[in-house]
Amino acid sequence: MTDKCERRKYTIEIYTDGSKSPSGVGSGTAIFVNKHLTLQLTYKLADKCSNNQAEQLTIDKALEKLQDFRHLKERQRYAPIHTDIKITLDATANARHHQNLVEQIRVRRLEKDNWTIHFTWMKAHNDNFGNELADQLANKAATAEEKSPTVKFLKVFR
Repeated sequence: MTDKCERRKYTIEIYTDGSKSPSGVGSGTAIFVNKHLTLQLTYKLADKCSNNQAEQLTIDKALEKLQDFRHLKERQRYAPIHTDIKITLDATANARHHQNLVEQIRVRRLEKDNWTIHFTWMKAHNDNFGNELADQLANKAATAEEKSPTVKFLKVFR
């Protein structure tokens, strides 16, 4: 795990967000391939979960989805994960933080497949389309009636 490199052109970019409100807890992910919105993920969590747990879940699920892009050439296997929650980034970067064990295992597995994962913090509500979309998806998941995940493919990514 490293910080995003501003000079690198990324084939895949991932935006994540969590949401906790009186209506519930949810998380959302927007995945872009070659700057085109390709995949939207939403997850409804139990009401007792925290916003940070929602964010951690959506990062983990985004990392899981990266395995679907194994057809990419090695030089294309760089992916930034953008989030607007600093505490989640700090916890993810801390190897002694056991809450993120699953994420750390998944990142290590992706690294064995020659993926480089970059984590970045971005200011919330800064008019970045990917960040705003992840926020909308998380809010939609939080207010959903059912607790099942929703995965929406928008484009074929082969």
